[in-house]
Amino acid sequence: MKHKILSILLFTVSFLAVNAANQSAASIIEKTVETIRSAPSLSANLAVITAKTVKGSITLAGDKFAFSSPEMSTWFDGTTLWSYSADTQEVNLSNPTNEELQEINPFAFIKSARSDYKPRLLSSDAKQDKIELTPKVKRVNLKKIEVTINKTSKLPTLIVLYLKNSTIKIQITNAKIGKRLSGAAFQFNKAMFPKAEIIDLR
Repeated sequence: MKHKILSILLFTVSFLAVNAANQSAASIIEKTVETIRSAPSLSANLAVITAKTVKGSITLAGDKFAFSSPEMSTWFDGTTLWSYSADTQEVNLSNPTNEELQEINPFAFIKSARSDYKPRLLSSDAKQDKIELTPKVKRVNLKKIEVTINKTSKLPTLIVLYLKNSTIKIQITNAKIGKRLSGAAFQFNKAMFPKAEIIDLR
């Protein structure tokens, strides 16, 4: 009987500890989401690491963002996505889905964390928290996401996507909150790419 009571107590303590950790993870993600959403604008440098490394910069404000790298540039004004390829000098116009936006804008994973993912605290120290995000609805390609968050800035410094057949690491540096930007900052400017051919896929 004593062994049975001890087992129940141990299970209860373990359950409460896990539940507290998950609540803590949810609270950390909530603060990060609020920091990103409330910022007039946010800029950062990115290094996307797969078989090769692609470096670029991103600026976002709310649901809008602009990403630039030597290979490609993208702009999203909340409705329309412009994708410019430096190789082909073509600009594709589209109205992307939320999943498509998450493939382009790494901060989109964070902003949809509350509704689309289950958070779990993996580790925590004086400088950062590491949180695992598991999709609430099973996805074909994405298994889970790990996000490392700076405790001072409340902003992510590393996002790791665990896909079905590969892993993508996104290093985020020099993340800064900036001033409010005009809508034109998140739209394709034909004057900057006068030779670009525009292909409307909407």
